[in-house]
Order: sequence, then C-alpha cells, then structure tokens
Amino acid sequence: MKFQNWENLVILLWFGFKVNPVSTLALTHRNTLDSVLWNRAKTSIEVASSYSEYSSEYSPSPILLDAEERKIETIRLAKTNNYVEGIEQIHSLLDMAKTTNGSSRYELAGIIDDTIGSFCRLAFAKPYRGRKAIRRVDAGLEALDLQLQSEVLLSPYNQVERDIMLRALRTLTAVISYGKDETAISFSNNVSTMTIFRIFQRLLSGVGVRNITGNKALSEKDFNFVLNALANTGRMDIARKVLRLQERTAFSSRLSPATYSILLKGYGKNRDLEGVRMTVQKAKEKNIRVDVIMLNSILNAFINCDECMEAEAIFNDSLAMKEKLSPNIRTYNTMLKGFAQMGALDKAKELTEVMKREQQWDAITTNTLVNAAINAMNFEYAENLLELHTKHDTNYEYGTTRNKDHPNVEAYTALIDGYAKNGNLERAFVIFKRMREIHVQPNEYTYTCLISAYAIEKNMEQALRILDHMEGSRIKPTSVTYNALFSALLRIGQYEQTFEDGYEYDRIDHQSSRHIDQALKLFQRMVKKGVRPTVKTISILLSCLAT
Repeated sequence: MKFQNWENLVILLWFGFKVNPVSTLALTHRNTLDSVLWNRAKTSIEVASSYSEYSSEYSPSPILLDAEERKIETIRLAKTNNYVEGIEQIHSLLDMAKTTNGSSRYELAGIIDDTIGSFCRLAFAKPYRGRKAIRRVDAGLEALDLQLQSEVLLSPYNQVERDIMLRALRTLTAVISYGKDETAISFSNNVSTMTIFRIFQRLLSGVGVRNITGNKALSEKDFNFVLNALANTGRMDIARKVLRLQERTAFSSRLSPATYSILLKGYGKNRDLEGVRMTVQKAKEKNIRVDVIMLNSILNAFINCDECMEAEAIFNDSLAMKEKLSPNIRTYNTMLKGFAQMGALDKAKELTEVMKREQQWDAITTNTLVNAAINAMNFEYAENLLELHTKHDTNYEYGTTRNKDHPNVEAYTALIDGYAKNGNLERAFVIFKRMREIHVQPNEYTYTCLISAYAIEKNMEQALRILDHMEGSRIKPTSVTYNALFSALLRIGQYEQTFEDGYEYDRIDHQSSRHIDQALKLFQRMVKKGVRPTVKTISILLSCLAT
C-alpha cells in the first residue's frame, strides 16, 4: 500500500513504534511515496514522541533511524547496479557500529545483517554472463567478507545466513560455467576457484555460517556443480581438496557415477593420465556401478591423454557386456575420435561399419571419420565421404548464427585446412566453393582457415578478397582472422628486410612503408567492425610496425 498523506503515515508510525520501532520504520519507508512525505512524517513523530509517556521506551535512537535510511539507500543502489557506492554504504554502517553501545548496538548489527543479506541477494541474482555480472558478483563477495571479517558485529550477526552462502556458491559455479570471454576467464582463474573452495568449506564446517534450518548437508547437485566448475577451469588441485572434504564429512551424500564422470572430464582435460587411472581405480574400490555416461567419460579421458590403446580395450570390454552396459552413439563417436587422432583410418573404417549395422551414425560420425582420413592424408576418401553423407538442405539460410551451423561445416573446414597445410590451395578453394553450391554455409572458422592459408602464401590480395566476402555474408570476423592477416604482413616485412644489404633501396623502402600502411588500415578496419584486439594482436602489430 502507498500512503497518500502524511497524517496516515504519522498514525502508523506512532502505533508501530510501540511494537517494533525499527521494523515499522523500515516497512513504512519502503511504502512511502517520496522523501518529502517521509521527512514530514518523521519530524511529526519525533515532535509527538517528545511529549509522550512512551517516549523513552519506544522512540528509536537517531543512530537506528540513520541506519535504516542507509540500509534502504544501499538496496536502492544495488537495484540500480551501483554496487560500488552500495559497498561504501555498508562500510559506513560498520563504522557506525564501532561507536554504538548497549542495546542499540545489537539492533544495529541486525540492520547491518539485513542490509548485507539484501545486497547479496541482488548481487548473486541472474544473469551470470558478462562483465557487469562479474562486477556485481565481486561486490557481493566483498560484502560477505566485510560481514565475516567484522570485529564490531555482535553474534549471531557476525555470521552469514546459510541461504546467502549457498547463493554465493551457486552463482560462482554459474559464472565459471557460462563465462567464456577474457574477463570471465581471468575472474575464474584469479578469484572464483579459491573462493568456491572457501565457501564450500564454510558450508560443510559451519564456521561463519548462521544455519537457521539446521540442515548442514550439501546436496549432491550442488556438490557436483562445484566439481564441474573446477573441472572446467582445470583446477583439479582444488577439486581434490573439495573431494577429500566431502568424504570426511559425516553427513555428506555418497559419491555417484556422475561425480566420477566430472572428475574424469577434469583430469582428461588436463591430460593427467595418473589422475584418470587413479579415479577409475577408486571407482572400482568404491563399487561404483559404471553407467554409459561414466563409460563415455572414461574413454574420452584416456583418449585426451593419448592413451587410445587403453581406451580401445575398455571399449571392447563394454561391447562384450552389452546386456549390462549398452554403448550409445556417443560411446562409438568417442572411440572413433581416438582412432582419428591416431590417424588409424583402417580401424576407424572398421568401427563405422559396426556403427552402420547398429544404426549408430550421425553428423558427428561423418565429421570424425573425415578427420581420421585427413590425419591419414587420404583427402580423396574424405571428399567422397562428405559427398555421400552431407545433409543437403536447400532451405538453409545463409548468415545465420553459429548455433545454427550446418552439421557438416566442421568437416568441410577441416578438409580445407588439410588441403591448405598440404600446399594445395587450389583444391582448398574448390572445396570452399562446393560448400556454397550444396548449401553448407561456411562459418568464421572456415573463412579464417582460408584467409590464413592465402596470407601464409603472401597472397594478401586474395586473403583480403575473402575477408570482404566473409563480411558480405554477414559473418563477423574474429581476432584470430585479423591476427592471421597481421602475421602475414609481418612475414612480408621481414622478407623485404633481407634485401637491405643489397640494392634497390628505394623500391624496398616503398614496399616496407606499404605493408606498414596496410597493417594500420587493417587495424582501423578491425576496430571499426567491433572486433576486440587481443594481446597477441597488439604484439604482432607492434612487431609488424617495427620491421
């Protein structure tokens, strides 16, 4: 309800103060139309209280009135994404607590706790992507630290509500999972992973956590989210600490196949063969029943560690016990990926024959088998395979976003790259044109491979022509695309310098200045198109200008 006049507000304040002065003050303030009305009402109640028999017992102290106003201002700042000033307000509230004594100090601690709780609920809310989200989450973590490290807050307000701690944990894991840009990666590496462990530790130990419900157990879902976030960032050292802490806690849930799958993914990503073998062995000791998801994780982990023979043995064992563990299409494709990495085309062909019989074939199968053929330098087989298995969709829309890429674009890109690296640029361009004919729209990786190939051959004219075509197809170049062009200009400049101790200085100076001008114009184009330069971009460009 919104109050329409100050007299009604005075009446509510007057009777509310008799029951709970501070809460009434906060509730009334939130429902007031404007600050002018609020100030008139507050003045009236203060004057009336000075003549009242209830004055000494029910009138809130000026400090608590000020604290409530600061609390509301802090929440307002958080709602308007002004978290820096919100943190300053929390600092000012803590400074007030240093000079407050008696019962007012306890009530002030409650106000500060409520302020930080409301602030953190807003800071740890969705969305989790982007720089603003990271700054917001960082502010929430700072607010938690202020409460936990404070020496002026009385118990229990020097502890954080368990609900807030859980929100912080879930938000950090989400930021790591969703954040892919440089800012998110930097935040994950420098802040999130250790902070996740400290929050996880507090939730299990109860230190610094105010547990209203009495439930100390962390759900398996939350536990696996934590492990998954650490595995995604490669922080398996912290993942091991989390695992040990979970196992030592009496009320923790039993580890599941999903947990071991996450651990295997992390060790495989780090190419930590010892960690993979240790996890598999530990699962056996704990009598963990391997499901198909865990089987796929085991295979993928060994393959990522270049132990394809070990993966193949496990895969063959799974085929022999189909009645207990039935491999799915991902199982077959994972093993196929291992053969592709080895360049074992014959084994890959044998496996795909089995997949045909089992009706376990999809676009990933085609792409992976093409990669196996390319790694074995059998380009003809790769081309024939694509002609046979490419999905021809005449309704395909050009210039769509990446998540709508044609399912076989990855294989065509790999074939173009393979031809280019093998010195057959002419055939690479033929494949590129063939893609358009059959409605397989090239994506940014396809264009970048071709641009890079022509740039390496110092054919800048053709490389820039393809860049124009890329932008004309409504596909935005990436920093990698431009870096390939800058690298080519750098090589051209270095090549021209080799003649400086010979002759034709005028021609050489003219060519050197031309490649510098070209690099500067290309950089201006990059910025104008909204492509963010990376550290590598700046490094290559500076080297290019120095030649």
